[in-house]
Amino acid sequence: MNQLIELLATNAALLVAAVALLISLRANYTAQMAHKLNVKNKADADRILLFEKKRETLNELDSRHTRMATLSLLTAQKILLFREHSELHETMASEFTRLKANLDGVQKMTDSYEKQRNDIAAIGAGADIAVQDEMLANIMRLTIHLEKDIAHEQADLEEMRKQVAMINRT
Repeated sequence: MNQLIELLATNAALLVAAVALLISLRANYTAQMAHKLNVKNKADADRILLFEKKRETLNELDSRHTRMATLSLLTAQKILLFREHSELHETMASEFTRLKANLDGVQKMTDSYEKQRNDIAAIGAGADIAVQDEMLANIMRLTIHLEKDIAHEQADLEEMRKQVAMINRT
């Protein structure tokens, strides 16, 4: 028994070092497993963020498409007023030309809607989130411009209807 105690006493530093090595190995293994889990979680988080951005972009694109339809309707109503009331041509000659060009532009944007929607829907995991953010920002800016155009065209349409009502009274 004394020999065992003497052996332990003389090799205590070695024994402590061996225990420390085992603890260090276990800690290293745990850290490695945590790192692998963090890498996997980051990849999952990036994929989720990308799909959230994609969903938000598709929603904004659909919203823009709806606003384009509203703008088309307002433009078409104004064109109909011009066609029904030739006297408007005299007071607003350049407006009719602008409306036809506006309707053509909106139609081109409407025609490209399905392709844009399919392109965005096809974006897969690993795509650059910054590109998605920029695309979303561009669509949002265009939607804001469309809302301004809609408000302007609505006010203009009401003004045209008032002019037509005044012309019909005389």
